[in-house]
Amino acid sequence: MVDVHLGDDADVSKLFDFMAGVSSISELARVPITTGSTLRIGGDMIIDNRLVGGVSAVGICNNLLARRNIKIGDKILMTEGAGGGTITTTVIYSGNYDVVKKTINVKFLEACELLLNSDYLKDIRAMCDVTNGRFRGDLYEINYEANCGVTIYEKEVKKLVNPKKLKTKGLNPKLKKVSPSSKLMYRFL
Repeated sequence: MVDVHLGDDADVSKLFDFMAGVSSISELARVPITTGSTLRIGGDMIIDNRLVGGVSAVGICNNLLARRNIKIGDKILMTEGAGGGTITTTVIYSGNYDVVKKTINVKFLEACELLLNSDYLKDIRAMCDVTNGRFRGDLYEINYEANCGVTIYEKEVKKLVNPKKLKTKGLNPKLKKVSPSSKLMYRFL
């Protein structure tokens, strides 16, 4: 379901841009858009040229890959991320156009589809998205939910951080900073 509301002074092309993005992901994930609303609301409901909305999905799952399923001794493999739409927008607004192609991709969808349609699915207990909490936040949530601890192999993680990115931000590659969308190697205790 997609529900979008456009402010009274907004250009209707914002709706088309938004729906093009949602439709692309919907098609790639093979999840049809079945309902929703794309209204142009005036007055004091949504003033100015803002676009307000949300996307939700409901479905039937044959194999729930939830964090609570994680067991002591499990290993986690994270796909390499590049940021997606939010990071791409930030890159464009900040004038770093040379990075746009790197940030806008659907590798994570392809990786998930490959895993979900493989013989490995029987060995997978959980799939997580660390976008919002970064990996530290996600580790905290996973450990809380699964009632376990974690060992992080720092040397392995540090190898995966893009040194060029660290230099442009004036960071020393030897610091303990880790990209939120890096591959990560750790195991549960």
